[in-house]
Amino acid sequence: MLFLSALLPLVFLPAGSTAVPRDVAPARVADTPGAATAEETLAAVQAAFAGGTPHGRRQAATGREVTLLLAQLRRRLDDLGPHDRRVAQSFLARPTSGGDPNVRYSRRARVTNDCRISRTKGSKVCVHWARNTHHAPPKGDRDRDRLPNQVEKVRNVANAVWGRVVTRGGYRRPPRDHAGPNGKLDLYLANIGAWGLYGYCVTEDRVSGRAYTGYCVLDDDYSRREFGANTPNQNLRVTVAHEFFHAVQFGYDAFEESWFMEGSAAWMEDELYDAVNDNHIYLPTSPLAHPDLPLDRVSGLSVYGSWIFWRFLTERYDDEGRSGLPRLMRRLWRDADHLNRTKPRRQAIGALRNELSHRGVTLPEVYADFSVANRRPAAFYEEGATYARYVDGPSLRTLRAETPGVAGSARVNHLASETIRFLPGDSGKGPDLELAEGAAPLPSSAAVRIAVAPVVGGVRFETVTADGAGGWNASVPGFDAATTRYVELTLVNGAADGVTSLAYSADVVPQPS
Repeated sequence: MLFLSALLPLVFLPAGSTAVPRDVAPARVADTPGAATAEETLAAVQAAFAGGTPHGRRQAATGREVTLLLAQLRRRLDDLGPHDRRVAQSFLARPTSGGDPNVRYSRRARVTNDCRISRTKGSKVCVHWARNTHHAPPKGDRDRDRLPNQVEKVRNVANAVWGRVVTRGGYRRPPRDHAGPNGKLDLYLANIGAWGLYGYCVTEDRVSGRAYTGYCVLDDDYSRREFGANTPNQNLRVTVAHEFFHAVQFGYDAFEESWFMEGSAAWMEDELYDAVNDNHIYLPTSPLAHPDLPLDRVSGLSVYGSWIFWRFLTERYDDEGRSGLPRLMRRLWRDADHLNRTKPRRQAIGALRNELSHRGVTLPEVYADFSVANRRPAAFYEEGATYARYVDGPSLRTLRAETPGVAGSARVNHLASETIRFLPGDSGKGPDLELAEGAAPLPSSAAVRIAVAPVVGGVRFETVTADGAGGWNASVPGFDAATTRYVELTLVNGAADGVTSLAYSADVVPQPS
């Protein structure tokens, strides 16, 4: 028996027009592991640090893409020739022991760290800074404790993030290193905002498997002169949240898939500092704006835009612990690390499938619900009203369904969807819209969802259940302009890779007079 079943509780939405995503500058970002040569990775790192001056900001991709570039450079060191290897090692070195000329502390810099001061003994991190040169943070010291106010801010924010993520959240702590003064996570302040960089973390020594120690570099003041968006404190907070989570990720797998690493780090920003919403800048490259492109694509800022999927998943399966962080993400990183040790390919997808299987659902089913939610985010996300402007509009395929019917197919990327909107024609009063599979049945990795928008009342969301052979059909009664504004058919490819052709037919069946 083929039938329609309720997808989600009935949601009522006001009628409204589709918003168009705002423009975002193109970005340079590292591809997934293995996608670029060692020489190309080194060239990308050099480009990220090139240009700019200590007093003039260069526009960068996001200011945060350097972390994964440097991780890939670390991974590919042995593939470089002697000269290129020395250049690469200079970019991987700490500011106190070399590093890129734009970042390293000069010989005349008087460098110190807060770990030398007893009052910071309980801190989980060690903050390093220069007392002079252009890398020095503002000298203000309100309480006269020899720690500049900016250093105290960095230390306090980092400890607050550590407490939420590690102490109460249950994530692994960043591995203890042997290069710093005491094994704590080392944070270096430098005037990297002049090069359009907010902050980055660098892998250092292998601990086990693909787990690495690391250290981080943060801008020295996040001044408005260099960072136009948000306040200096807001930029500090979301950058520490983002980069600290990368340092945590290093303790699981420093070379995990980039869309998972950056997407979950951008997700963490929003979890810890919900009011800042800096990660909204990535939504124009997310599945909200480009549902037809794979969730795990690695071009431009899309690796960051994938955070919206983790937002959907953790809101749907809300199981926060005492830290207020959803446990689901921690389980995903734990499972991805386990899969890396047993089946080192597509660990993120494998971990995701395992987690969903424990909840009795499949990836195609969840991705179908995600795709429907992204058509009307205000109805499905806690902050969805603020996402509406990014929803895909221009690429929506619109057909007028009349008698005789129409048939077609969509070539749908993996972890992507395509929506066809059917408008009622002049087929008489109260016909039925009959939707069904086309020439090819629905594969097990695919899913179908339907949204019915009446003239009066809210949009109704329904799912289609296919039979064992992949055949499906659905009937939408009352398909005329007097009662129905439109019907949307969403076709989803929930496979981990590849492109699938999904066929459909739509017929208008007039009611007997």
